[in-house]
Amino acid sequence: QVQIGVQQKFPFPGKLGLRSLEKEHQAKIASIKVDEIRNQLEAKVKHQWWQLFYLDRSIGTVKRNQALLRQFVGIAQTKYKVGQGLQQDVLLAQLELSKLLERDVSLKGLRKSTEGRLNALLDRPIGQGVTLPNKVKVDVPFVRGIGELQVLSNKHRPLLSMAQTQIDVAQSRLSYSRKDRYPDFTAGMQYAQRDGRSDLFSIKFGVSLPIYSNNKQSQKILQSSTELSEGKQRFSDEQAKVNAEITSVLASYQSSREQMLLLENGIIPQAKQTVDSMLAGYEVNKVDFLNLIRVQVTLSDYEMKYWKKLSQLKQAAAMLEAIVGTGNIYE
Repeated sequence: QVQIGVQQKFPFPGKLGLRSLEKEHQAKIASIKVDEIRNQLEAKVKHQWWQLFYLDRSIGTVKRNQALLRQFVGIAQTKYKVGQGLQQDVLLAQLELSKLLERDVSLKGLRKSTEGRLNALLDRPIGQGVTLPNKVKVDVPFVRGIGELQVLSNKHRPLLSMAQTQIDVAQSRLSYSRKDRYPDFTAGMQYAQRDGRSDLFSIKFGVSLPIYSNNKQSQKILQSSTELSEGKQRFSDEQAKVNAEITSVLASYQSSREQMLLLENGIIPQAKQTVDSMLAGYEVNKVDFLNLIRVQVTLSDYEMKYWKKLSQLKQAAAMLEAIVGTGNIYE
């Protein structure tokens, strides 16, 4: 005889849906990982960009101070020639000028290495030049409070979304393990063609009995329960870590902002006025040249510190955006 038959297994109601849900959660995790990596990469690019910004502005500050010191050298030489100055003033000015030249070389070396790191992040040739715009809009807004930022991170941070989705995966597996104690069904039909006798047509129906449920299914339930507990603990740990990072970086942002504004609105203008006043006093022999040089060097340091604090502020802002998972961190 010739037999032809078909057979199909039907899982217990709900099992296929749980398996499908688990696969959906796993696909979502893969997508969220991409978002997290993208956010971290963007923060690193911004960090290196603002480091370049600081170095460019510092190099510009050094060049301006070189020009001023050359002016001081000229004044000191003129006064020395007419017998109103000292040779040590000329030598002192030339020494400070040499120090600025050394600092210029050092800053340019740092810029080259920073430029290479930025190119590496952007997947460009390491030696490719990076030119920043001459004018950059600089704003230093207030950032939201810690509580608001933590709420935003719970909603937008891909890392936390991934940890929550991993809990969903574990929950789906636990639900499936519990369903797996119930039997699956099998249905089929068969046709038999027989020589010299009547053909046969039969229908089959079967049930798989979970005879070893205590040894197999129960162990799966226990394992899935453990994975669910570990997932919840992992989410709690990640959340605590994110909250700690928010607190730390926010403090850095606020500190850099306060110091930068203090330098911009108070210290640097006062230092410039002091330099102008002492330069005028030196020209009429009322100010010691050493004090003039010291004040000018101090002004240069303050200007470079200003650009450093601005760079650190923007770097902290970029890091905070990555930690929270959104750029909507400002008041």
